[in-house]
Amino acid sequence: MDGYKFVVDKNLVIVSWEMKGEPSRGTGGSKYIGVPYYDVVPRILHNNADAVEMVILDGRPRTFKDYIALCVFGCASGDITVSPVSDEKLEIVGAEVRTDCFTHCTVLDCRRAEQDTLEMGKKSVTLAHGVRSPLNAIKGAAVYLKGKYRADPGLVEFMNIIEDEISKLDRFVTKFLSTSLVESEFSWVDIPAMLRKIIALVSLQATTKNISISSELKELPLIKADECLFEHAVLNVINNSIEALEAGGAITVSADQVQHDDREYVAIEISDNGNGMNRSSLQGISGGSQESRKTSGRGFGLFITREVVQYHGGQLEIDSRRNSGTRVRILVPVAAP
Repeated sequence: MDGYKFVVDKNLVIVSWEMKGEPSRGTGGSKYIGVPYYDVVPRILHNNADAVEMVILDGRPRTFKDYIALCVFGCASGDITVSPVSDEKLEIVGAEVRTDCFTHCTVLDCRRAEQDTLEMGKKSVTLAHGVRSPLNAIKGAAVYLKGKYRADPGLVEFMNIIEDEISKLDRFVTKFLSTSLVESEFSWVDIPAMLRKIIALVSLQATTKNISISSELKELPLIKADECLFEHAVLNVINNSIEALEAGGAITVSADQVQHDDREYVAIEISDNGNGMNRSSLQGISGGSQESRKTSGRGFGLFITREVVQYHGGQLEIDSRRNSGTRVRILVPVAAP
């Protein structure tokens, strides 16, 4: 059973709001306080009159069974109860509205989506602030190790990659916190070169877990993209595979040029032989739902990847089944977005 409850004053202005038992002072309902209720949900009518206003005027509660509410989002039916609200002197000062929706309600879906997005945004800003100090410490350690072991070309190359990635991430965080993330820096990106660098970056982590990473890469047309954003989108997918695999697991990374819907794309494919996911988990993770983030810890990364890929005019395809591994395919257009 889904629904919400709100209280209005004599002017039909919302003074409190609850949804699914969450108080209005939380992130979800506070934005509706001070707004006429009919600007938030469809006006509740009875005999062509506002039922909420009628209850305030005559003090008689009313219940509407299987009430059908129509709005631009569609319709929903359910039970609505409107009760008068009195002050200490027993004078009516407003009304309380309770709804229990039994059929699909797109309005409620939109409200829940807004609330989840707000929560995600707050957590993202907190995360962005929190990573800056550790980033500086890691960068300092990389510079120290590069100087101490400068006679080892392989280690120096790896430290250069780490230092470069930390600098990119620091710039990304700076843009994020300055709310100028929409001002993306598009440039020509060599996808095979980018994938080789990512594989080198995660190679130690994979080796520690006894996971093998193989690649099938060839020369491909350059794409126009924000390299920092796109690189982290791909890195999210590979990190998810590493986290999901047990010792002895394998990851394959490949890239090719394909035609899809009469357009030329570069297709990046990342597959693993892990346990995979069932359909419900897959839908929750790719949508960035709060529940999937709690249970898997990986939903937010895939959600970001999907948003970044779509922002570049591309598509994200995920094929995963229990005990059959996971295949993620990223399509990005060859032409500039």
